[in-house]
Amino acid sequence: MKTRLHLAITACVVALIIVTTLGANDTTHPIFFVYRTLLISIALLCTIGALREEYRISPAYFGVVVTLFLLMLVSVLRIGGSHFEGFVLWYRYASFGYAFVSLAIYAHYQSARWKGFLLLIPAAAGIAYLVPDILMRRSRVVGFSPNNPDYFATFLLIGVAIGSAGAIFDPNRRRQLMWAIAVGFMLYGIIRTDSRGATLASIAIFILAAKRAGKRVPRRVWLFVGLSGLLAAVVFGPSLIAKFLDFNKSNPYNYARLQIWRSSLNLIAEKPILGVGFGQFIHASKRFNFPLEGHIARYLIRAGIAHSEYLQHMAELGIPAAMLLFSVLGYSVYLAAKQSKAVEPEARWIHEAAVFVVTGVGVHALVDNCWTIPVTASSLVALSLGGSLPLVPRKAPLQWRPLRSAVVFVIIITVYIHSVAVPSLGFYYNQRGHEAAYRGDFKSAEQFHRTAIQIVPDDPEFLQDLGLLFMQFSKPAERTSLNSAREYLARAIAARPQSVELRIHMENALVESLSGEIHSDDDLQKTIIENDSQLLQIDPYLPFQRRNLATAYYNLGQRRRAFEELHRAIEYEPNYVPGYLTMAAWYAERGDAAESRRYEALALSIVNKYRDVRPADIYEATLLGRPDVSGSKAKIVNHF
Repeated sequence: MKTRLHLAITACVVALIIVTTLGANDTTHPIFFVYRTLLISIALLCTIGALREEYRISPAYFGVVVTLFLLMLVSVLRIGGSHFEGFVLWYRYASFGYAFVSLAIYAHYQSARWKGFLLLIPAAAGIAYLVPDILMRRSRVVGFSPNNPDYFATFLLIGVAIGSAGAIFDPNRRRQLMWAIAVGFMLYGIIRTDSRGATLASIAIFILAAKRAGKRVPRRVWLFVGLSGLLAAVVFGPSLIAKFLDFNKSNPYNYARLQIWRSSLNLIAEKPILGVGFGQFIHASKRFNFPLEGHIARYLIRAGIAHSEYLQHMAELGIPAAMLLFSVLGYSVYLAAKQSKAVEPEARWIHEAAVFVVTGVGVHALVDNCWTIPVTASSLVALSLGGSLPLVPRKAPLQWRPLRSAVVFVIIITVYIHSVAVPSLGFYYNQRGHEAAYRGDFKSAEQFHRTAIQIVPDDPEFLQDLGLLFMQFSKPAERTSLNSAREYLARAIAARPQSVELRIHMENALVESLSGEIHSDDDLQKTIIENDSQLLQIDPYLPFQRRNLATAYYNLGQRRRAFEELHRAIEYEPNYVPGYLTMAAWYAERGDAAESRRYEALALSIVNKYRDVRPADIYEATLLGRPDVSGSKAKIVNHF
């Protein structure tokens, strides 16, 4: 039985590392279902495997971890509207935490050979994804993350950390050589991803490795490693070097992180104790957007993330909970480093690997949000194998009476249904709805989306998708679909009241519902004012929505307020051509010909200034009054 249990745990851990690299994001079905099920399976199987062992986790450490997750839960419960997305996020942390603790206890009794095999999997997976990109001669290595190669670079960073530990501390010379070759290949992959953060984190790993290696590795070897790495960056990564040296010249947002971090600190200062809520940074941060001077658009891109895991967690959880999280992880690394010198020679590299992995990922997290699902899974597996838990002798074996077993079973089933089964079914049917809509099958798409909503009635994403479906298939003269779209978008807004995107969709539905007859549209104009006023409280820097707000005021006869709002839109975006033309039309209607001509002249001067400039983004094109520019792919609200 123990052998079968051991094989099951091994299979689950290997599967977790591999499966998590297959999904585009946390809610991709069926990846969500599989990896969450694997996490719970690992936690339960390892708990069973360690029940009769002589050591258990320190009660003090366990109490700190429980306190941490209770504080995280508070962060979820204080979110306005639906808690579904917050619970999905909380369960992710809780599942990883439980799996990490139980695997760490179980691994304490396992052989170095078994631990070494598990550490081999992340490195092998990184190389397996890297090889095809190299063979296809892609200009930039992307691995399993084509939308953001930096995420793949962080995954390769884990392999570099594990390989560095093996190359230095593995007692087998042949394996040392193999690890060194693998490290060189993965470092080449990181350079080819053009990831500055992962490159700097690799340097941090090598510096730590040199310090912990002591006299094991001569200085001339480290000098050779450093020069080889620099030469590789120059030869194979000219675009990476260019990114380091581009101080906002070719890419105005290349070093925008400094301003994003400043904005994040301002957000943290607003709610330093409890934070803005789990997963709410993308909504709460929009009030702190920063302008970009000297370009067509001043507010082209919004900071959707803090570009620092530390600032992101402090903003969302509050400083106390975030510091507790970092302290728990830091203490685990300290234990792994401390025990590395007390274990057998064949096991030391495993402990060092845990230290190197967390150091590398932790350094990269200073400058980017890199704790993705694949990175978290592989990092916590490496940390759990490195003796990273405080263990104390068990006083007496735990007695499993029938009543206790039944209660635990019911709790496990309930948690699994709430955390895995229900969200997975919702994601499945919502995804089927998208597929049907893509085929043009409106009836099937509507049925699938409605089924998803029946399973999870308050998920804003599901409600939004059904509302947008009605808008997509609505006909110009038909009001029923638009009314249905507005109904579901209103429910989505109630579930996620801080969302800018949802209110923009609602505004689009309201504008499409207008009949063109001013007095008959009064109620709709008032609804637009209500919607856009709340929208602009969340993100004040949207010129198009502020112009629509001004137009609604103007149509209702509130001319002074209309002029104020339109002036503000132009103040935020001085190159907003339609804003100037609207102002000119209003002044002409007012009888002020001089002001009308002045605003027309301002609009014309902007048009002439950028006549030969092709906007690279629909936001810029809309500012210049050219929204039909072909090839524009970005949304009106862009995130960096």
